Amino acid sequence: MNTDSGVSSWTVGFNRLIDVVVALHALNELETETMDAASKACSECWSASSSWKGFDNCKDGVRAVAAKLKKLLDENGLTYRGVWCSHLRSAYP
Repeated sequence: MNTDSGVSSWTVGFNRLIDVVVALHALNELETETMDAASKACSECWSASSSWKGFDNCKDGVRAVAAKLKKLLDENGLTYRGVWCSHLRSAYP
């Protein structure tokens, strides 16, 4: 199995999934539970990329996805439609 093509494929898929979340937001149809699940996915992917050897390059993909999600947060940067979004960190270093 080719690690580079796997990471590339994962990055494309993750970005497409988040693009659907952004589109739902634009249509005012994104539910808070879905936003929370998307932010949790970012957190879990960040943890995995930090834990497994050879997956450091996944962090850039997680940062890009997290940046898209953060743009959807309320002005306080901590909630989405008033509901705490517990998994999106203020910044992925």
